[in-house]
Amino acid sequence: MNERLRAQLVDVCEEARFSLDLVSRHGAAIETDPVLRKALERSCEIAGEALRAMVEHDPEIPVEFPGLPWREAIGLRTKLAHGYDSITPKRLIEVVEREFPGLLEEAEAILKAGPDPRAS
Repeated sequence: MNERLRAQLVDVCEEARFSLDLVSRHGAAIETDPVLRKALERSCEIAGEALRAMVEHDPEIPVEFPGLPWREAIGLRTKLAHGYDSITPKRLIEVVEREFPGLLEEAEAILKAGPDPRAS
């Protein structure tokens, strides 16, 4: 994995951690506080965009790392960016609670595995 892809994966980890922390600290308050809601939406959007950019740069990367929920995270990003009114804050919280621990764990494992010998 080259440095560009690695940096994007670091972004995925940072945003997943932020989203999980926000949900953990504020829970249902996110549903009624527009600042918290927008912070969570944006964080999820950035994580999905980083994964989308990785696939755009290297279309084979999902095959190399099938444990990451590529389609789901990118789909969430698309929904937040283009169908922002189709996902409720409550639903977004549920998605983060259910999906982001695994996303974070898998992304961190890939980063800890070290540089790919094919990196350029």
